[in-house]
Amino acid sequence: MGTKVASTYATFTIGYLEQKSYERIEDIFGLTFKREFISSWKRFLDDCFISWTKSKADLDNLKNMLNTLHEYIKFTVESNVSQLPFLDCFVIKRNTGIETDIFYKPTDSKTYLLFTSSHPKHSKISIPFSLARRLRTIISEEETFTKHTKELEQLLLKQKYPKTLIKAGIYG
Repeated sequence: MGTKVASTYATFTIGYLEQKSYERIEDIFGLTFKREFISSWKRFLDDCFISWTKSKADLDNLKNMLNTLHEYIKFTVESNVSQLPFLDCFVIKRNTGIETDIFYKPTDSKTYLLFTSSHPKHSKISIPFSLARRLRTIISEEETFTKHTKELEQLLLKQKYPKTLIKAGIYG
């Protein structure tokens, strides 16, 4: 994002705009809508996510209102009734519940550090564990987790990681 303090600026700015939006939402949509909005609105830095139960027209009205909060900051909306990426998570609606999977951008080559590189050994040893931990943290379904760990094993073998290190990193 540029400077070291950019994420702090983003957090403060969007936090300020959130507070400002609460007042406007109550004026335009009412107190009940405001409470629903606050309870379902999630944010990481300047990336926002909301589980929406209202109409498409209401979503468009909300987006238009959000885009009046600051002259230079504009919100975009990506919507889908069954699934959406958010950061490195893929959020999937199943019946009345939510599942999560790992999300990779189309440009992600999934090329990890070669084990034969000149990096410190402790850095290379931690990679299988860290990548597996990321999968475990994000993926909600065991079957999906198993599928992704098998893919991870193959990717790390391709990068010359020892099988024993991969197994220890992934399976403990």
